[in-house]
Amino acid sequence: MIKFSGYQYILFGAYTSKTNFSSIADFRKEVAEKFKKIPFERKAVQNMIKEMIESQPIKDEIGQSEARQILLAQDLKRIINSINNYKISNHRKMLEEHFKLIRKNLEKFSLESEAEMFIVNNFPTPFDTMEWDAAFFEETEKEAFNISPGIYIKEDKIIPYFSTYRLSHELIHTIIGSSGENVLTGLARGFEDGICDVFGSLYLFSGVGGYKMAESTIIQDRFGYWPNRQFPELYRENLIQGLLFYKEFGLDGIVELIRRGRKFIKEVETKIINGDINIKNMKGGYWDENLTKVSNKLLMYPKSLVCSPLARYIAGLIKPGINITKMIKDNNLNLKDTKNAIKELQERLFLIVLNKNKNEIEYDDTKLYVNSGALRYELYPNF
Repeated sequence: MIKFSGYQYILFGAYTSKTNFSSIADFRKEVAEKFKKIPFERKAVQNMIKEMIESQPIKDEIGQSEARQILLAQDLKRIINSINNYKISNHRKMLEEHFKLIRKNLEKFSLESEAEMFIVNNFPTPFDTMEWDAAFFEETEKEAFNISPGIYIKEDKIIPYFSTYRLSHELIHTIIGSSGENVLTGLARGFEDGICDVFGSLYLFSGVGGYKMAESTIIQDRFGYWPNRQFPELYRENLIQGLLFYKEFGLDGIVELIRRGRKFIKEVETKIINGDINIKNMKGGYWDENLTKVSNKLLMYPKSLVCSPLARYIAGLIKPGINITKMIKDNNLNLKDTKNAIKELQERLFLIVLNKNKNEIEYDDTKLYVNSGALRYELYPNF
């Protein structure tokens, strides 16, 4: 059995928190990695977070590095709050219990899956070198590689609740792949991923962790800011397709797609990517109030409203008419870094406009996005 560490515990807290950093991938690499040296215990993680916050007091002028330190400390406090709100038991047992609950929640829609869940050290050959945390295999893989159909979870990549979120998504793939005519037609991707996100990752997963957790998790997973990484963007776009379909046809429409299988889903995808939502014989119905609220937020979410740490920090300080030199002095800001951050807020995001002398803020839109939590910061930008 894999020995867990504080790494999995803090990632559980990060995925279930509303943080202001823009990339969970950067957080995994640069912050969570440090927690591998401590045990998988709430108290140990809490203590290490507190030590990280208290051991680095701000002594110098606040530039980019210091602003990142301040903002990260705020996010770490949010993660502690999330950790305190949920009870974590044996990770393997908890995942098995969640799987049973998710399958039971399918019954209200007269859906069922015979797929088994396998918690493994490595994926079956020839997929054993893949870096996935979860995958599903169908009859085609059984015929080609003698792989037992089902959902496979790598034990060393299990993150409490996040793995349940992922499991909920993969489960819908298995139902789609065994439904309708020509059941194994084409790749399980595209619009199908959007359906699995809406019905699995949001609706079914909310039956385990609640909608607040589902919303935080999918934002961390699908709305990360990763410049020059195309693949995550495809998943986000597929989610948007799924959300728009839900808005039009409700959960009844989503369930009908699942029942009619992959071939039909691809036929529908061909239509919707051309803006045609007139699906013959498609009956809509049943819009869940909480799912609709989350859908609205995700459809409106400004994924690219991201800036450097110092730009995010001073966005909370500036206001129309404020003198920049005075603001720098009063708040102990680094002159060079602050001027670059102000330029960034005006030219990169167009959230402020300087006066004609460039020494005061003429217009300021930052508070709208700061107060709503929509303005996020890059943990490790290229300064």
